[in-house]
Amino acid sequence: MSALQKQLEKELLKIDDVEIRLYKKDSKLLCVYYKGKEFAHFHDDNELDIRLTHKIIKDYSLVHPTRSKSHPNRSKKTKTMLLPFKDSKQLSELIHIVKLVVQEL
Repeated sequence: MSALQKQLEKELLKIDDVEIRLYKKDSKLLCVYYKGKEFAHFHDDNELDIRLTHKIIKDYSLVHPTRSKSHPNRSKKTKTMLLPFKDSKQLSELIHIVKLVVQEL
């Protein structure tokens, strides 16, 4: 686990009703839940696959990475985006987006 992922997890856990846990006991998929409902999960050490609203996607001009290893054939119309966090600026932006998503749930 990268230092940035650890930092992201720490910040996400500060949000009321957010928890981070494995999808299943025998799974390696680490998921983010709000009030018990999964809305995001981690890929590698620097990507969060997160369910967004069309408004957030439009407002932040978000697009699914074209060379994604995790979901290479994902539809361009999907509301689930794979968002990278490779530096502190991207991490801050991602935390902001997660807070917006939680407000909508």
